[in-house]
Amino acid sequence: MEKGRLEAAEVVRIREVAGHWSGLLLREVFGDAVDSMDLEMMDEAATLCGDALAQAMAEALLRQRSEGLKNQACPKCGRTCQVESKDRRLLLRRGEVEWAEPKSRCPVCQRDFFPLAGAVEG
Repeated sequence: MEKGRLEAAEVVRIREVAGHWSGLLLREVFGDAVDSMDLEMMDEAATLCGDALAQAMAEALLRQRSEGLKNQACPKCGRTCQVESKDRRLLLRRGEVEWAEPKSRCPVCQRDFFPLAGAVEG
């Protein structure tokens, strides 16, 4: 996968899965009320559902990238440092998400570093 780009097959698969889940979401949230919705209400509901799904997916992806990071080498001296986390809010295209960003502090260099900093810089 090219940095910042999804493969065409991934885009097709996302659309297929989203189509499946949209039907489930529609029935779960609106049930028979869909029959009384006008086009503006349908558009608002679709937009809100899309935004909510995008935010939830972004948080899940960030959480998955962060899991399992226990120790990281200091980028300056190479010493192994324990990874903790720092709560952070990120503003993405589809809204704000919360993330427990992995953070380390080197006791030798007295310097903080963020092991996944490159993953969130645009």
